Amino acid sequence: MDEPVRIFKIRKPSKGGAYFISGTGTGIGKTHAAAFISKTLIERGFRVAVMKPVQTGLSDGESDMSVIKRLCQGLITIDEKLACPYSFQLSASPHLAAKCENRKINVVKILNCFEKIRETCPDAITLVEGAGGLMVPISKNYMTADLIKDMNIPTILVASVSLGTINHTLLSVEALKKRKIKIEGIAFSNFPNNPDLIAKDNVRVISELSGARNIGIIPHLKIAKC
Repeated sequence: MDEPVRIFKIRKPSKGGAYFISGTGTGIGKTHAAAFISKTLIERGFRVAVMKPVQTGLSDGESDMSVIKRLCQGLITIDEKLACPYSFQLSASPHLAAKCENRKINVVKILNCFEKIRETCPDAITLVEGAGGLMVPISKNYMTADLIKDMNIPTILVASVSLGTINHTLLSVEALKKRKIKIEGIAFSNFPNNPDLIAKDNVRVISELSGARNIGIIPHLKIAKC
């Protein structure tokens, strides 16, 4: 069985473009994916900016933005208030984390920060990392998928290669297609150095059944925050 692609292959990335990095669930490896994709783009000569609209779980330790900066050198320095408009202590979905701090998330503010980053760095590629999966509520009746739709940018879906991932990934792809959100491709996370039959077959089956491109894999990393 063929080995999965180990170099990220984004179709014709262009200066000023943007991609939303979402996942099939929480803790699936979106942050590592953002770091690895950023690194690939920088090595190809692109300038890259990264945004995290909503960060939760600060009480657990290092922020996702800090992890990305640690794993990928050369990112454009963005004002923290633009790069991460909302941060919360509780490790929970954005709507609950905000509620526990008696705060509200203003989606318009997030969209304005996104546009400001693109205006400030017109020649850069902007990567936006979501919180959790596509159907995680940011506020009442407003999901991550709705934010992607309003940003009007392609999605890179991060999936695992473990048992159960076929179901989770195909449901996520279906949700994106239903909302007519362009799928740039699927990145497979936490890929073992010596993949077993299940890991290899999951990549093959997901690529075939979803109709989405396999744009690369993120190797297994012994880093807690992902």
